[in-house]
Amino acid sequence: MSGSEIPAASPEIGAEEREAVDAVLASGGLAQGEQVASFESEFSVAAVAGIECVAVKSCTSPLDLAMLAAGIGTGDGVTVTSFTFAAAAADVPHLL
Repeated sequence: MSGSEIPAASPEIGAEEREAVDAVLASGGLAQGEQVASFESEFSVAAVAGIECVAVKSCTSPLDLAMLAAGIGTGDGVTVTSFTFAAAAADVPHLL
């Protein structure tokens, strides 16, 4: 990368993050395990005043859920930003 480029993301992965990943891998519960339940509970309290939260498998699933919850359907217009992952725009037509 040249000095003039701005990275789209620059994750900081330290010892704490590696330990958390190792704990999940060691548990054998890669989906819907104890860590997922803990995340859902903690996120619920911290982000949405205790409203129940459910983790989903990908970024496409919450896009589907958000549009369904908003009542978006056939004939509705949906605007997405141009600086996004392709799924943000590609997900819209199959719901309409």
